[in-house]
Amino acid sequence: MESAMTTQELYTIHEIELIYKNPFKPSERPKVQEAGSAVKLLISMWDMSKIELQEEVKINS
Repeated sequence: MESAMTTQELYTIHEIELIYKNPFKPSERPKVQEAGSAVKLLISMWDMSKIELQEEVKINS
């Protein structure tokens, strides 16, 4: 028989871990040396049909 969940158990936040491994070496990635080239690079990768519909984030390390 299952026991009733406590209030503390109901509000427990579960953790999700997402790991992304880039298949390209840093030396193979595009280099940004000025703001204008950064804008061009990001716009080229952005899905323009969704830009107003959802928040989209691009992060490179």
